[in-house]
Amino acid sequence: MIKKDYSHYNFTGWCLEGFSDKNQVLRRLIMTPLPFRIGRQPDLALCLDNREISRVHAEIFTKESNLCIRDLGSTNGTFVNYKRLRGPVRLYDGDIIHFAQQEFRIVHELMDSNSFDEKTDIYPGELPRKIPYGTRALQKLIHEKTVTTYFQPLVNLLDGHVFGYEILGRGDLPGFEKSPIKLFQIASTINMSAELSHLFRQTGVSLGSNLPGHPILFINTHPAEMGDWQRLVKNFEGLRSSFPSLSFTVEIHEGAVTDLDRMRSLRSLLKELDIRLAYDDFGSGQARLLELTEVPPDYLKIDRSLIHNIHQASPKRQRMIEIIVRFLNESGVKTLAEGVSCIEEAHICKQLKFDCAQGYYYGKPAPIENF
Repeated sequence: MIKKDYSHYNFTGWCLEGFSDKNQVLRRLIMTPLPFRIGRQPDLALCLDNREISRVHAEIFTKESNLCIRDLGSTNGTFVNYKRLRGPVRLYDGDIIHFAQQEFRIVHELMDSNSFDEKTDIYPGELPRKIPYGTRALQKLIHEKTVTTYFQPLVNLLDGHVFGYEILGRGDLPGFEKSPIKLFQIASTINMSAELSHLFRQTGVSLGSNLPGHPILFINTHPAEMGDWQRLVKNFEGLRSSFPSLSFTVEIHEGAVTDLDRMRSLRSLLKELDIRLAYDDFGSGQARLLELTEVPPDYLKIDRSLIHNIHQASPKRQRMIEIIVRFLNESGVKTLAEGVSCIEEAHICKQLKFDCAQGYYYGKPAPIENF
């Protein structure tokens, strides 16, 4: 839990952010002046036209330079981070507030958020959760770098040896989410996906540099990073400078491979830095054949959805995959089967001439101590 001191801020910078009207438009309301009262009464700072809201429902105020909130005897309650108020409570950046069932988040005006669902199902007696809980803890996780890394082996199908590891970030903040999927969901609401991805990558490479045998480290990127090109370039340059002898492969998600000029620039940069390029999750969405042929990667990772139960797939499906693999092999692109979970899948992938594979059959993601 972040405990920031906001005493040096002008509190006009504090905002309530939420869906405050019937049109379900996300709005940011600057709370000025303080105290800031909320309720159904028209002359209040924030008037909520909702029968569940009391006429004078709650009040946000300052006490000893801290931002606080108290319920003013409302019928349906005021909640902070899904807990009903029994007295005044101090507020922090990222706190989730409910006035009855209407949901808001506390933010500072310098923060930005623009990726929320516009609709959600609201069931009687339950609090809606449009705005994810945990933004404050996520900021703490990134600030204090409390993450760790798991490694999953990549296997050469010709001889069965492990030639590399994919770096997979995990949360390591006590009492908070571990799953990268959930962490990125929270991060996306406060535009911190790029920061989280950067932290996972830096931590993973630092740990992975201790792996024996000088394996290739496959490092992930997040689509949000493609929007800040200069920062991404600087990050790759920093990795090569800090670890001049390590072998890297940068994974770009198939869905982010959309700008040919940008991808050509990235390919050229990585070549200068002696870093390989992989397209990840090919076949999970739109298979971007144009980008694949115009800016070919060093590795193409075929999505697990095409590999799952491939030994039970129809001959047509197996033939389709075989044609894709053959084309890529002839183009100098190494093919990697993702999500191989049993010996039967591994056998078919070898038959179809995949170069390499990863999945639970070869090894689950695990801490570096396991290797």
